[in-house]
Amino acid sequence: MKSDPRSAPSFAEGDPNLARKLSRLVETTFSEVYFFGGDDLRFEYANLAAVRNTGYSLDELRGLTPLDLKPEFDAQRFSSLLQTLERKTESHVRFETLHRRKDGSTYECDVLLQPLGEPQERRFAAIVRDVTDKKQAIRALEESESRFKSLFEKNHSVILLIDPDEGRIVDCNEAARRFYGYPRERLCGMPVMEINILSPEEIRREMESAVKGKKKSFLFRHRLADGSMRDVEVYSGPIPVEGKRLLYSIVHDVTERVTAEKALAEKTALLDQLFENAPFAIFQSRVGGELVRVNPAAAELFGYEAEEMVGRAADDLVVPEDRRQEGLFYTQQLHEALELVTFEAVRKRKDGSLLDVSFIGFPIRQGGEVIGGYGIYHDISRRKEAERLLQRSFLEIQEQLFALKRSWNQTIHILASIVEARDPYTAGHQKKVAHLAGELASKMGLPEEQVDHVILAALVHDIGKIEVPSEILSKPAVLNPLERQLIQSHPETGSRILSGLQTPWPLAEIVFQHHERLDGSGYPRGLSGEAVLPEARIIAVADVVEAMTSHRPYRPAWPLEAVVEEMTHLRGTAYDPAVVDAWLSLQP
Repeated sequence: MKSDPRSAPSFAEGDPNLARKLSRLVETTFSEVYFFGGDDLRFEYANLAAVRNTGYSLDELRGLTPLDLKPEFDAQRFSSLLQTLERKTESHVRFETLHRRKDGSTYECDVLLQPLGEPQERRFAAIVRDVTDKKQAIRALEESESRFKSLFEKNHSVILLIDPDEGRIVDCNEAARRFYGYPRERLCGMPVMEINILSPEEIRREMESAVKGKKKSFLFRHRLADGSMRDVEVYSGPIPVEGKRLLYSIVHDVTERVTAEKALAEKTALLDQLFENAPFAIFQSRVGGELVRVNPAAAELFGYEAEEMVGRAADDLVVPEDRRQEGLFYTQQLHEALELVTFEAVRKRKDGSLLDVSFIGFPIRQGGEVIGGYGIYHDISRRKEAERLLQRSFLEIQEQLFALKRSWNQTIHILASIVEARDPYTAGHQKKVAHLAGELASKMGLPEEQVDHVILAALVHDIGKIEVPSEILSKPAVLNPLERQLIQSHPETGSRILSGLQTPWPLAEIVFQHHERLDGSGYPRGLSGEAVLPEARIIAVADVVEAMTSHRPYRPAWPLEAVVEEMTHLRGTAYDPAVVDAWLSLQP
């Protein structure tokens, strides 16, 4: 049992002056001081701090009890505190609670409750200290620690705390545990050398550099729990934790970046080799055309040493004087281009000789901005000379073809005139058929060259009638079977006559087929369907339409309405529907 402070001697006994000083100290202290009796609990005394903090006047406080200021206490609970003091179980009682002001607001406080005077007096003193600021500071500190702990633990970056003296991991966040593949209890306390593949001496030196702030970032190879290796970039520095100097390490997995950098380095080396060993000339230039680099093939092609070319404008070196504007245009186009720039031009060598070249250029970009360009030159002098020779040969051949075509046309027109001269009733028939056949072929969308072939074939489609006696051709009556047989032999005769004329289209066969019909009802061979050439189908329609609409010795011309009805009836059977449709579209 602790001694009762009420029985201890006091320095103030017998010294009124000291007693006054103590009284003033109690009155002016920043802590609230209350005296109250144990029976009714009403305040007998309250100092200025009590008045100031609670908002009550002295008179108002004298009518109150501790329970009026302490909303967290009821009479039973407060009475048990006083009984603890009265039984002398404790010399004082200390607790934290809330005090309620006159305006109803509350504040946190620390209360020291102890007996006052003789035990039989049942009087007590309460010293109350406002701890609101302290509590707020503690809560702020706890919140800050919680935030930093959450920031540490939930951060997506791998974070380690390392004791540099022992070379061990002190703490690790969740991202670190996921990355390395170890549970917390295994990773915390693990020697750094188990994850860092450097030698212990190298690890010690690097940690020392980080502790002293000499070096803040590091590139390491770290070993994971599954034995795999990862390239990591570590940002590290000293941090005080609970009075001890530790190292924080923020670890980033840069394996993909390192792999990409290695691949880029390999590609760069390969490109350098290609640049140097390429069999064609390569220029690398800045914006404006100044050469930064040329390969050996470029120096050889233009007759310079590489050192002579670097630092000079490409246009000054290889563009002839009379082509300077052209050169400047292409240089500007290269440095403004979004894609490849290609052209063929004449360039000059150091000795002034000219050569034909092809050029492929593309810009070099950095951060979206064009900083230069690459230009690749091929010597195409031999090809150009071959092209010039080929062009001359082509023109000569074209002239020969034109002459041959004129010869064909003249021959065909002469043959057509011979036939029509023998038959006064059908004079002009072949020309009319040729004209109509040409219209039909054009209407059907045939190529111009094929239209010409149709017209020329139509001009001589009746050339075989040259072997038919003229009295049969001009007979004003119906032909007998023998005469009809002679007439129907003219396609074959015409084909035989024309077979000796060499043309790039099947002239003789077209004439042979012009009386064939799609349904096989024609002559002389009874061909049908796709076996009948398109040109022959067109001439067949033009021939029969022209014949029906013209006067013959044995009958008058058909009315147009009757011809339309007949052709519509035979559309798709005897005659090609596309050809008939083309003819119908030409009618008024």
